[in-house]
Amino acid sequence: CRDCQAGKLADFPIEQGEAVLVHPVNDEPLDYIRWDGVTGRALPLPSNRRASESVRVYDLDRALLPAERKSKLHRVRALLVVCARGAPVPADAIDQLRDEFDKERPCLGVVREFLLSPRGHQERVLLRSAIRAVPDILSWVRPWLRPPPGVAWPV
Repeated sequence: CRDCQAGKLADFPIEQGEAVLVHPVNDEPLDYIRWDGVTGRALPLPSNRRASESVRVYDLDRALLPAERKSKLHRVRALLVVCARGAPVPADAIDQLRDEFDKERPCLGVVREFLLSPRGHQERVLLRSAIRAVPDILSWVRPWLRPPPGVAWPV
C-alpha cells in the first residue's frame, strides 16, 4: 500500500547487496509474516530478520491497521457463512463479498492467509461450502490469491 511504500523509501535496509525487506510480489509473504486473526497484528516468523525488518520498516502494525485487519477478516468470515448456508444466497451478501475481495481493497494479506491456510476442519468446510454456493468467489480472488506452488486451492 502507499503507506508501506512511504516507510520503505525512508528506510530501505540493504545487506551484502541484497534487500532485507520482503517484497510482496517477488517473495511469498506468508513465508515470512503471518497475521493474527484475533488481534489483526503482523507476526514475523521467529528468527527471520527479513520478516522482522519488513514489519518494522513497513510499519505493519501502525495506528488502526491491526483493528482494520481484524474487522476485514470478521466481515469476510460472516459473509462466507451467509453464502455457505446455501441457495438462495442474498444478492447483497454476494455484492458485499465481491467488494471485500476486490484487489484494490486494503488488508487482503490477512484474508489471503485465511483462504490459503484455513485453521481446522470447520474453516475448510466453510470455504468449500461458500465456493459451492457462489462459484464466482474463485474468479474474485484469482487476481491476488496466488497459491504457492504445491498448495491446492480451493482447500
